[in-house]
Amino acid sequence: DAFIFRRNPKESETHRTFAEYGDDIKSLGTYILNSKFKGERLAVVGANSYEWHLCYNAILDTDSVGVPLDRMLPEDELIALLERSQAKVIFYQQKHHAMMVSIANKQKEGTIKSCIEKFVCMYKDGLGKGEDLSLDGFEDLYELIAKGKALREKGDDSFMTTPISSDEPRIILFTSGTTSMSKGVLLTHRNICSNVYYIQQTLPVFAGDRAFSILPLHHTFENTCDFFILYVGGCLCLSDGLRYIVKNLKE
Repeated sequence: DAFIFRRNPKESETHRTFAEYGDDIKSLGTYILNSKFKGERLAVVGANSYEWHLCYNAILDTDSVGVPLDRMLPEDELIALLERSQAKVIFYQQKHHAMMVSIANKQKEGTIKSCIEKFVCMYKDGLGKGEDLSLDGFEDLYELIAKGKALREKGDDSFMTTPISSDEPRIILFTSGTTSMSKGVLLTHRNICSNVYYIQQTLPVFAGDRAFSILPLHHTFENTCDFFILYVGGCLCLSDGLRYIVKNLKE
């Protein structure tokens, strides 16, 4: 297992192996590489989830620019960061669907300057009653994965052959903004990977060990630690939420 999680606290656990995770990343990455969004800025917003990891990794593994965003931002602040980052795609968790529809409508009206061309719902089965992806520009993540998988089955190996620019800015991380407007910090693959490497030199974590992931994934600290756990072959157990921490720890 690479991941153990629940879709909601009342459901049974879902498990994802490293093989399944890797296959999903390769397929989504192949889709991105064959789209006009290759090398563009692609945003991710939502609570901690398997799909969050999947989308973020697929973006970075295509040498595109990842823009992880705080899921707690109100709509106007989220729009401001989308405008500043100039993201062309946003992968969002289903709980953000109404906000994404509102942003799409404002773009069409010309009342905002964000340039999102594709809104990708991470898990459409979690949409609420009356919500769907029939609007122009909205897509289901797993349909994109299926398209990428079909390309791979036809012999497309672009995902494995695309070079990674290790010292070029490939992450735009916005700070919390506690001391004024959020600042866009530029990070490289080497910034993250060197931290992962040096964590391994000090923390005795091994293949098969389990780690409990609690902090928001748009934090560089949290996603760097999660990369470390996966790097050594550990399993990430995703929290059901703050009120379930004691229960989850026992599990």
